[in-house]
Amino acid sequence: MQLTLRSKNRASPSNIFCTDSYRSGGAATLSAVSARSKVERSSSKYLHELMYDSRWNDATDYVNQNGKLASKYRRYPQFMNNKEDSFVLPIHVALTKADVTIEFIEALIFAYPNSLKKRESSQHKNCLHIAIKSRVPDNIILYLIRAYPEGGKLQDLMGRIPLHYSISNLRSLSLISALIAVCPRSIRAQDKMGWSPLHVAADTLSSLDVIK
Repeated sequence: MQLTLRSKNRASPSNIFCTDSYRSGGAATLSAVSARSKVERSSSKYLHELMYDSRWNDATDYVNQNGKLASKYRRYPQFMNNKEDSFVLPIHVALTKADVTIEFIEALIFAYPNSLKKRESSQHKNCLHIAIKSRVPDNIILYLIRAYPEGGKLQDLMGRIPLHYSISNLRSLSLISALIAVCPRSIRAQDKMGWSPLHVAADTLSSLDVIK
């Protein structure tokens, strides 16, 4: 909420520096601006600004102090280049950033453990789908797998599981193996076009090690 103080009888530019009433009003205005700044800094908007700027240390400290924000959805225009807007959690946005730190992800999960089970609204992607497509480092994705193995079995709106994206995005063999270990049958999981991860591997000319 924006706080503004307005005087009905505004002083003219020629005498604003010599009226006590203006000086009083100026102090009140500064106080209102300070109060507004504090409100904004305790908001979801401020957290998203920190993430947008990749200020991960500040963002981690902020979540540790304002844990409830980890469970707040925000409307995000064209999330991950989708045509529709999506309602997303902070963890969804963070995992679109390839430089995100594991400390920040841990802080979000500690503040809101159920965030691992939540999906963004437009394409129904979970944390693993998002992280794999966004080329987040393997150590963070392996952490997500350990924290919520069920996420490796879930399909998005296209019917694809994280394994589909790990192969199409040419992720490491160790990451692909970890996803298969969570659910060995996932190699036969078909998306809405009838494609399994094996089809994706053949189409993207993945190494024979991946196909095997």
